[in-house]
Amino acid sequence: MGDAQALVDFYPSPPAFWTHFETPDAVAPPRPIEGNFMLYGLCYSTENKQEPLEAAFRMYEDAPGTDVRVEIRRLYAILVDEVMDFLKVAVHDTGGVESKGSKITKVMMNIQHILHRVRVCEARLLIRDTLKEQIASHRKQSAELRHVIEKLRGILAQANHTQHELPHAQQQTDGQVSPAVKKVKAEPLEE
Repeated sequence: MGDAQALVDFYPSPPAFWTHFETPDAVAPPRPIEGNFMLYGLCYSTENKQEPLEAAFRMYEDAPGTDVRVEIRRLYAILVDEVMDFLKVAVHDTGGVESKGSKITKVMMNIQHILHRVRVCEARLLIRDTLKEQIASHRKQSAELRHVIEKLRGILAQANHTQHELPHAQQQTDGQVSPAVKKVKAEPLEE
């Protein structure tokens, strides 16, 4: 009894992250799990492998140039026909139900196999599209920042130019505000 409890725990053991530190001062995250591991008494694996279907069991084209969408539609049409045949047989003759059920299982396994293969490609495309959107957003924000920086540089240059003209303008206008100062005061900052 004690050995069985030692092999199967209902809760995972705490991570041994302190063994992964090279020095007491260095803080590093725990290494990712590789291979098989136990969690809540069940064995899981980090490997994402799919066993190929046997040639006799496969109902779709497995060539590199095959359009997956066409194959899924074709298999789905076969599935609908097989389910309808299954229902007809189940109503009229219960003897052929097992053979029809095995055909439905075969079609479902093929559809599942294709979808599992497509998931990896779909994940890559989703990551690529997400990264493209992020890059476009960052470029847009960078362009907006550059535009604001250029505006501020222009305003600062104008203010610097006005500051140098201000003593001369006050002497020339006898206390009246020069047109350059009015222009700087009249232009509001755009957001």
